[in-house]
Amino acid sequence: MATQELPNESDVVINVKNKPGNEHVYPAKHAFFLDNPLRRWLMRQRAFAKQFVREGMTVLDVGCGSAPLLFDLARAVGPTGHIICADLQQGMLDRVAAKARRKRISSRVRLHRCESTKVGLEPDCVDLAIAFWMVHETPSPEAFVHEMATTVRPGGVLLIVEPKHHVKPQLLEAYENYARDCGLRMEQRPRVRFSWSLMFRRPAERANCS
Repeated sequence: MATQELPNESDVVINVKNKPGNEHVYPAKHAFFLDNPLRRWLMRQRAFAKQFVREGMTVLDVGCGSAPLLFDLARAVGPTGHIICADLQQGMLDRVAAKARRKRISSRVRLHRCESTKVGLEPDCVDLAIAFWMVHETPSPEAFVHEMATTVRPGGVLLIVEPKHHVKPQLLEAYENYARDCGLRMEQRPRVRFSWSLMFRRPAERANCS
């Protein structure tokens, strides 16, 4: 689906999937509990952005929700960089648009509504794809990793961060296998608070997923 212009803010109802096919409605009036100063401090989001993002990058925040990372990513990419905020819920994207306007960073932000089974961005379009606490919620983590392997540019990075309280180490091993199938190279396991994390780099040649 095509990237959108920043729309007007609207009332939001958020569907959060903890398991495939198991939907929970999360109203926007409670979004503060997912995106608030205390959570940002606990997660050290500014340090997270500075660790992985460089000025001028194009960064994909996939499954962004209300985009808790938005301001820190915008600061890190600078005026020459861009952030693509991708989510399945239009209401989430409306909320992100409103945040971007309030901080006057709309020129750095693109909105993209995902399809039900794929993100749907063009290949080779981002330097860094961040999947923060969301891969386990996708209908097919394998398909997701394969898609991201060609969404990042040659030499680009896929960063997967999953919550320790919800995801078992065995699932991380599966992610590694999916990435290896596409020719992604495992680089490191960065330290991220309360999380498991995997950092993969795409080789200079085009990824080829079987």
